[in-house]
Amino acid sequence: MLKPIKFLKRVQGFRQYVFNLLPIVSLGGISLIFGTFAIVPNFMNFAHAEENTTSPKQKDITLSMSVDSTFHKFDDIYLNANETNPTASSSVLMIPTVKTNNPAGYKVYFSDADEDTSMYSLDHGVSDKIRSATAEDFKDPFNVNNEDNFWYCGTIYQPENGQGEIYQAVSGNRKFALDIPKKSEPRVIDAVGYVKTVNKNVNNGVYCKISINKQITPSTYEDKLIFSTISNTVNDKPAVSTSGKKFFREILKLASVSQVFDTFKYSVPIYLEMTEDIKSDSRISPQVESEFEYQIRPAERKSSCSDGADYVGMYNAAETEDMEPILVWLDCGDTGSQRMLNWWTPSGKLSLGDNCAGFFSSGNSPQIDEIDLTGIDISKCKNMESMFERTDEGFKEINFGYNKFSSELSNTRNMFKGNSKLERIRTTTDLDLTYVANSEGMFDGLNEISGAYRIEGGNGPCNGMPFDRTETDARMAKTYDGYFFRDYPGKVMCGKVVRI
Repeated sequence: MLKPIKFLKRVQGFRQYVFNLLPIVSLGGISLIFGTFAIVPNFMNFAHAEENTTSPKQKDITLSMSVDSTFHKFDDIYLNANETNPTASSSVLMIPTVKTNNPAGYKVYFSDADEDTSMYSLDHGVSDKIRSATAEDFKDPFNVNNEDNFWYCGTIYQPENGQGEIYQAVSGNRKFALDIPKKSEPRVIDAVGYVKTVNKNVNNGVYCKISINKQITPSTYEDKLIFSTISNTVNDKPAVSTSGKKFFREILKLASVSQVFDTFKYSVPIYLEMTEDIKSDSRISPQVESEFEYQIRPAERKSSCSDGADYVGMYNAAETEDMEPILVWLDCGDTGSQRMLNWWTPSGKLSLGDNCAGFFSSGNSPQIDEIDLTGIDISKCKNMESMFERTDEGFKEINFGYNKFSSELSNTRNMFKGNSKLERIRTTTDLDLTYVANSEGMFDGLNEISGAYRIEGGNGPCNGMPFDRTETDARMAKTYDGYFFRDYPGKVMCGKVVRI
């Protein structure tokens, strides 16, 4: 007669400082009970916090964690009268989710709820137990101990769109930590140096298995596991780029003046796109090795452009070592036909400092059709002379997004000069630079530029302003009746205005 042994677990989400162990009731099975907690240290400290006005203050730091609140059930394990089923094993995968606004990141730990890591029967009359694995059980990763009953857990990296069979990773003579860590010795399963600003915060998880290899009394066997997270206390200086030539240095080495890139914008790097030096930076990529892997991995991205354009490998454009990383790279898209210049910082922000003169000008920046400055802070710029000046055809569109200009901005001479194909200088907010006194030739030679603005608070028809070659200074640097093109999210964009 076959008798089932069941292995169940349930996880409850929580908020910071809350510790919770869940009771669970099961009939005739093996169960795990999980708890989670989070700690925000009261000694929170940000290096150079005075330079980062967007960083949350200590009292505003939040940290919470959850581990999938749905009910998970291990497959039942059936025992024969005299022996076990040849496939008498069961497994479960747990991926914690951490939410925090701490720009310095966090660490995730996992351990048993106490110092005894074995599973015991809920029936106190049953003396059998399922012990925690030891290193001896995994001397040979291809020939795991099959003479005893034990359970084990290992770290697993959860890739985006991860799928396929899970298998034990093999890496030379590396020793795997598959035993259940004691409460006094929690194991780090993830270490995030920075909080990602979009929904890409996929954490490492824990993959647990039970191996039943000899007769055991049918019952419900139980243990408790704890996941915990602690916020980090160190953060680098915010990213500031003071020179376009330094920022685009690798691109300028490869890109001739005849090459034109499609876009320049913020993007999130894919792990497979990272160079080895970037992968080894613990601030960008966690250095916790995985004991388990997915058999099927996401497809490799193209490493070169199909049209023969020079390939630009990902590099760090940060100007100092104590500054948060600034990654820049060329992405040719899935077809290999696109030329997108991307940038990324862990905080999702990048400042150009107080002197922005010539940053995107010819010789400092390659030619790009569309520049999206979303996430790039220009509010500290006091000098924007020749910031976008070009000696080639120049840009077709420049998008300032929600950017604001400094009240101390004093020089916009030749700011957009020479961009003969520039059609729009877009903004998602009202801008007015008419106060800038030194603005000679600000819009000189643009030819195609036109401004547009919706009257009646953005609800009415479009009001346009065509380009006038005689009006090229800051008097036209505004959204209403000027050359700035006002965007209204959720509304149809105004059309191009052409002078008759």
